Amino acid sequence: MKRNQASERKHTLTSRFFHLLLLCTCVIVACSSEKSRYDFKNSQDAIHAYQDYVHAVRDMNGCSVSEMTDFVCGWQELSDTVYRYISKDSAFTAHISLSMDFQVTTNSMRTELLRLAGAHNWSMKDVAFLKLNTSPYRKDKELQPVKDKATAFYAALDRKGIQSNGDSKKMIQEYIRFLVETRKQGIGNQEQMLAFIEKEDICFRSFLSHIAEYSDFDMTGITKTTDAICAEIFRSASSRDIPSEDALVYMSMRTNRRLLQNAKVCADLIRGQKVKDARQTNAYLWMTVQPFLSMDAVCISMLTEQQRRQLTEIADGYPRLVNILASKRLAEAKAAEEIPGQLAKLYIATL
Repeated sequence: MKRNQASERKHTLTSRFFHLLLLCTCVIVACSSEKSRYDFKNSQDAIHAYQDYVHAVRDMNGCSVSEMTDFVCGWQELSDTVYRYISKDSAFTAHISLSMDFQVTTNSMRTELLRLAGAHNWSMKDVAFLKLNTSPYRKDKELQPVKDKATAFYAALDRKGIQSNGDSKKMIQEYIRFLVETRKQGIGNQEQMLAFIEKEDICFRSFLSHIAEYSDFDMTGITKTTDAICAEIFRSASSRDIPSEDALVYMSMRTNRRLLQNAKVCADLIRGQKVKDARQTNAYLWMTVQPFLSMDAVCISMLTEQQRRQLTEIADGYPRLVNILASKRLAEAKAAEEIPGQLAKLYIATL
């Protein structure tokens, strides 16, 4: 009897697994076509299809990162398709039940993905793979012309030298003066935005070349002034003084560039065993984690192929960094190894 029950349960789970794969395949086919292949009879039929997808995921006890990625992509596509369909129904606004059914199903799906994420032993490479392949903007082509221009702009910045030699104190003072002056003058057009990005990039890379010397330096002033300048750029974009598409793309790519540069420098310092104490350890390790935490879906979609490889390389090197720091008793290995899982669940919670 027990054997029959176990066999029946295994058969049921297998059937439901293939049902889930079938649903994913339908979603992928729909993704590849401009017109959705779904043929809902009515709004309730659309909701039931959405609920079926959740039920199929609920029957999974675990999954690989590749499967998780497929589930997320399938969820995004199906959720968007169902929402577009039911929002055209007059009942969607006339009665709360239809919108509530959709929201409850969405919350249930997120809960199931978080459950599966909690059952997986995540590496930083897993986190990178998930984020790189599930941005809802990953296939968007509307901003590609602007992205191409911005890619060329930032590539040109790589050829500009930095102040790697000289007094580090004077260097940081010059950085601060530049930010303060820019804040006073304001940024009201695209030319000023690009001039700011170019000069700031040189200052930031110069700062990174001496980062070990700034362990005791309070960065609050630089951070607040930079945030204020960035906020002004987006205000100018909202008033169309700067094309909104340009502001979005150039500033997103600026964020990516800074996060990856910072992470690489800090990872190199840890590998070179140039970490002095626990305080510096926390700062450097935190900076290597930042790209996986701070890059939102838009930023991920703006990564160049080279930057995607850089992100994966940083993820690949994370275990070694943890081992180096743990061997010197500068970090607790178990706590550091739990960070990827926390990042994955945090990301899924925001979907």
